[in-house]
Amino acid sequence: MDRKWKFDPIIFWSIVLTCIAGIFTLYTQEVIIENGEGRWYKQLIFFIIGLIILFTMMRVNYQVLSAIALPLYGISLFLLVITLIPFIGSEIKGARSWIRFGGFGFQTSELAKIATVILLARYLEIKEREIDKIPSLLIAFSIALVPMLLIVVQPDLGGAIIFAPVLFSMLFVAGADIYHISSVVIFTGVSLTIPLYIEY
Repeated sequence: MDRKWKFDPIIFWSIVLTCIAGIFTLYTQEVIIENGEGRWYKQLIFFIIGLIILFTMMRVNYQVLSAIALPLYGISLFLLVITLIPFIGSEIKGARSWIRFGGFGFQTSELAKIATVILLARYLEIKEREIDKIPSLLIAFSIALVPMLLIVVQPDLGGAIIFAPVLFSMLFVAGADIYHISSVVIFTGVSLTIPLYIEY
């Protein structure tokens, strides 16, 4: 059966209008802020590229993403690791979380978020009937924990925290027990706190 993404016009236009509002805000601020020229234009380019990727992915059978879930996840972890290397990763606002290509920068944690969601979706599909078992939950938690810890080391706590609600939402939708999810919430908090104490 040919399964493709369903187009939701409400979600689509909500995202498009939000992006346009953000670009317009940057454009108006550049009139006020000195040396701000070019930021709105870069965001516009990224917005157009994003739309191209969106419509391309809508035509891709989701099972293709399922097939590349693990390799994509591995690549994202590799990029997170090499970002920590001083002469490869760029430090911005105290966090070494970017890899630069000419005038553009690539934040490796963004790919990690996408790869983690795809792999989690694949795993939860496989373990659909075992999602209430602790071992299955721990593996799902580990899939999210590894990139989270690598991002915390950068250090970018804000980028790492984003994984938590995504993980919990996916577990809840998959049918995991709320008490088990609560245990994972506590464990996640402790796991993210320990590296911060080691750092400082």
